[in-house]
Amino acid sequence: MFNRRHLLATAAALPALSLASNPDRTPPRWIVVLLRGAVDGLSVCAPYEERAYRDERPGIAIAPPGSEHGLIDLGAAGPKFGLHPALAPLMPLWQAGQFGLLHASGLVGAGRRSHFEAQDELEAGGRGTLSEGWLARLMADGAQADAQAVRALYSGPIRPKLLAG
Repeated sequence: MFNRRHLLATAAALPALSLASNPDRTPPRWIVVLLRGAVDGLSVCAPYEERAYRDERPGIAIAPPGSEHGLIDLGAAGPKFGLHPALAPLMPLWQAGQFGLLHASGLVGAGRRSHFEAQDELEAGGRGTLSEGWLARLMADGAQADAQAVRALYSGPIRPKLLAG
């Protein structure tokens, strides 16, 4: 069975695999990984110095860096964030500036807490009833400029909205 851990391990290995397959040519790669259904952003990237994190998650808060099975310090200023220890294979990409996290994102406005609306807005790249996804629009723009400029691949039973259009 292909689970989230396998997906993350595969995603972490993709840049290395692309370099190994063609060492003379290293075109830029942008990998977007959408983890639908129950990935907990505060377990992937936790604000370990914020007291509220531990107060609100007494049974599931991940230990701070330096603890056994603790978070991996991402080395940022301000409230410090740590990466889940199972995602350690991504650290070389983080340190090289080739991997980032879009953290604590969602819908703006009081009372708007729907995960599904936020996901739809993220994939559409805007509010309202956009029927096309932002990546599909990027690909269409790239195709007009250069047929080799932008390509996409997805894996799953349903094409994600970000590629619709």
